[in-house]
Amino acid sequence: MNEACAAASAAACAAGTSFAAWTLQIAAADDAILNTHLSAADLSHFAQVLHEREAQLRREILERRQRAANERFTQVASEAPDVEDAALADLVGDLNNAELERDVDELREIEAALGRIEAGSYGICLQCGNPIPRERLEAFPAARYDVRHQEEHEQQLGSAQPPSL
Repeated sequence: MNEACAAASAAACAAGTSFAAWTLQIAAADDAILNTHLSAADLSHFAQVLHEREAQLRREILERRQRAANERFTQVASEAPDVEDAALADLVGDLNNAELERDVDELREIEAALGRIEAGSYGICLQCGNPIPRERLEAFPAARYDVRHQEEHEQQLGSAQPPSL
């Protein structure tokens, strides 16, 4: 047993509660928080929204990959008669790659959110464990953090953008 568990067990025993009973009380409290925050209908709604966006992203990723395969840089650049046109062709390729990367990142966030729905932890801030407001989930169903912790996360990443709802 690690030190944290030993300390928690000692505290529970001092209070007249066994460690096993104490952990069951904590688990029940956690379940109560999770179960009262979002109803089964809410979870079903968000799962549907996430699945629809997942399907849309998969189609867009497939289309972009097919377009990229058809528009190889050498094809675009060979049609470019001068250096500026070749630079533009390179920029177009970079933009296509950036769009693809953005979509893949969003797809990963959606898959993680669907996993949290299955695990029973959807709608709970991964930083503090508090419920994420429904308004935020409606605006961004794959949200991992509440607004305060999203701001902190973005500041750590060096982003100056305000968090999305």
